[in-house]
Amino acid sequence: MRDAVAADLPGILAIYNDAVAEWQAESGGRLFPQALLPFWDLEATLKEMRRCVEELKLKGFTITDTPERVGLPDYGTPHWEPFWELANDLRAPLNFHIGSAGGGFSPFVDSPWPSMGPERKMAIGATCIYLDNARMISNLLFSGLFDRYPNLKLVSVESGIGWIPFVIEAAEYQLDEMCPTEGKALQRRPTEYFRDHIYACFWFEDYGPRVMMDKIGVGNILFETDFPHPTCLYPKSQDHLANILADLSEETRRRVLQQNASELYCIPV
Repeated sequence: MRDAVAADLPGILAIYNDAVAEWQAESGGRLFPQALLPFWDLEATLKEMRRCVEELKLKGFTITDTPERVGLPDYGTPHWEPFWELANDLRAPLNFHIGSAGGGFSPFVDSPWPSMGPERKMAIGATCIYLDNARMISNLLFSGLFDRYPNLKLVSVESGIGWIPFVIEAAEYQLDEMCPTEGKALQRRPTEYFRDHIYACFWFEDYGPRVMMDKIGVGNILFETDFPHPTCLYPKSQDHLANILADLSEETRRRVLQQNASELYCIPV
């Protein structure tokens, strides 16, 4: 039974994508779910990408952040060049969610001390899991992918934003300190790659969105409510936003809460 299900997984994902496309169409321009891809089968992935954008009119894709953890080549290898090329041509955003690595790795299991109780293990894992996306972002900044595929847009989902200025600053420093030879192959700096190609989402944070937007880039920040997770802002999303964004300009608020997402996902306002 397991082998039969595994063999038909691309078909199962196609059924899912059909369903969310109906959901999108029936929402009246209010909901825009992202498609899933059978990433273990590159040919099927490319076929489904075209179908989702051209036929189903979906706005983007959710991808795993570490295919190497499930026995596939990493994203910097030639194996994925057709994938990056098609994503570049379709201009469809690629979303990588915290905890999407698979391959037996789990921040909720591997981060806490074994002596911690179940609630503290959950809290520690939930704290550390945000930073796991720093690995994906760092690899993207040093990969050279954005030189070859200038239309790529990637979104770090549910990862928060307060840690991003440090990662960018560290990448800038380490490029100069550690890459005297390989660094010459990159056409631009990590900060430039981030500003033009990478987005990140926040919800519960106070300090990050209140103080660090200029360091991150106002055009690179998206807001989420995280509903219906236990850490979501519901039912006080508006109160939270009114508090943390009160001192920012109307232009900045509009960009973070509306325009960035509208432009990224090609959603008419």
